[in-house]
Amino acid sequence: MLSGWVLWLLYLNNFANMKTYIITTLLPLFALLALASNTYSQSIATSLSRTVLATLQDGESIMNSESCFMLSLNNSQLYLVTRHNNKFFIYENDKRKGPYTSLHDSMLKPCEQGRDSDEKCSVFKPAQNANQTEGITLNETGQYVIEFKGKTFGPYQYITNYNAYSDKTGFVAIAMDIQMKSTLITSEGTKTELNGDVETIYMSPVGKRYVFALKEREAFDPSILKMDFSKMTQQELIAFAQKQEDLKKQAVPPKSYVYVSGGKKLGPYEPSALSSNNPAFTKTGGDNWIMTLDNTLYINGNQVKTFENTDLNNCNIWLSQDGKRYAITSYDKIFFSDGKAYSYPMETATFENDGKVFLKWISLENEKDLVLYYREI
Repeated sequence: MLSGWVLWLLYLNNFANMKTYIITTLLPLFALLALASNTYSQSIATSLSRTVLATLQDGESIMNSESCFMLSLNNSQLYLVTRHNNKFFIYENDKRKGPYTSLHDSMLKPCEQGRDSDEKCSVFKPAQNANQTEGITLNETGQYVIEFKGKTFGPYQYITNYNAYSDKTGFVAIAMDIQMKSTLITSEGTKTELNGDVETIYMSPVGKRYVFALKEREAFDPSILKMDFSKMTQQELIAFAQKQEDLKKQAVPPKSYVYVSGGKKLGPYEPSALSSNNPAFTKTGGDNWIMTLDNTLYINGNQVKTFENTDLNNCNIWLSQDGKRYAITSYDKIFFSDGKAYSYPMETATFENDGKVFLKWISLENEKDLVLYYREI
């Protein structure tokens, strides 16, 4: 029989071996399992759902104006009107009806989903309402003032833009004086002189951030505003017009700039590169804004990627809420920031769930298969 101290030594030896086994074998195994679990979770989050809704016959074509693609988060319905060999067919509820020799209004189904261009555009535009300019009034001298939460801003000769924050806790506006000089004003007390004109201020859908493009004015003599041309002779008018033409030729061509919340100024850019919705926020991207220049995508002013053989349009760009991922439709396909690309979507819809943005769309593949896709951006 082994003595007690011999058993104790054997126990210590086995414990050391077990410790080595845990460190060299079990811990790496647990780490691999955890990594696999995380990878699996990520693959589930960005997994692709693909469903064939209908298959057309050879030579069968879709009549888009009579067809409806109704996409919702939990359900999607297809109402399809087609033409084949001078006959008409209707696809509904997984059934193909027809042929019909002609179509009548009573046979067609009105589309519940609107076809308004703003509705389809991904650029976020706050809903306009009667209270949008609430707080803007005229004082005794005929100038504009802004009354907001007990504070008075102004007076100003004109107020050309006014936008309230999405949570109604503040505002951003652009005012103009008698000399046509513009100033950016915020409810926090910011005042920034602007050398140019602003068409639209875009607000983020969830916070207090804003972005807008400013276009410098061409050479302009402010003394014009004080001149009485009715009292000038013909020679004086000709001389004045010639002076203005010379000033225009000598002036530096105007540029455009982008202004962001906090007073940050980006640029210069060519005026033709920016438009009424470029830059802008998207409906899905939270406080992250986009801009496209020469088919290059910028997110929050940072260059992301240049796309070859693709005409980028801000209306066709969707962002994830953190601004790190995107989906873009072009004339022939839809592609994602992870490099995946699919056939051009005939209809798209976005949905938000648990802080994630999902895109659902219908594509026509192989000129016959109508396929419903669904995946996270």
